[in-house]
Amino acid sequence: MLRLSAISVMLLLFFACSVNAVSPSREAYILAHEHGYLEIRVLDSNVESEPSDDPAALPLPPTCRLEVTADREPLLDEFLYPTGDSPPFTIDMGFRVPLSAKEYEIQLEYSDCRVSLDTSADNGDVAIESALRVQIESGMVAELLFDGTDLSLSAVRADTAPTLARVLGQLEAKCE
Repeated sequence: MLRLSAISVMLLLFFACSVNAVSPSREAYILAHEHGYLEIRVLDSNVESEPSDDPAALPLPPTCRLEVTADREPLLDEFLYPTGDSPPFTIDMGFRVPLSAKEYEIQLEYSDCRVSLDTSADNGDVAIESALRVQIESGMVAELLFDGTDLSLSAVRADTAPTLARVLGQLEAKCE
C-alpha cells in the first residue's frame, strides 16, 4: 500500500496544479481546429541575487514570473526559477502552447526578478514588458526567445513533436 506524507501530498498538489492560463476546454477547442504552436524560451543570464542584510549570507536567486497573452487572451502565468551558484544567475526555461492559426499580438511581462539592465545603478525589482506580432501557421511552431529584455522570433519550423495521432498513423502505415 502506498502511503504519502502530508508534505508529499502538498508537493504533488503544488506541481499538479501549476498555473495554466489556457483552460482545458479552450485548449481542446484549439486542438480540434486548424492550429499551430507557440514556443517561448526564456534565456536570461543577468538575474541578480535577492538583497540581504546579512553580508555573510549566501546569495540567493529570486523566483521570477512570466505572464504571456495573445491578443489579450491569457496564455501563460508561470514562475521561473534561476539556477547557478553565484550571481548573475541564469533562467533557461521554455513553454509550448497551442494557438489557432492566425496572426497574434504576443505580449509578455517578466517580473519579480532583480534584472541587471544597468550595472551602474541599482534597479531593484524591474517589470519588463515586450510585445511582438507573430503569425501562427497550421502545423507549424513559432519559436520566440526572450533574453531578459527583448522578445524576438527565433525560428518557424514544422511541428514534428510526437503525438498519439502521429504514432498511430506510423503504426497503421507499417501494418498496411
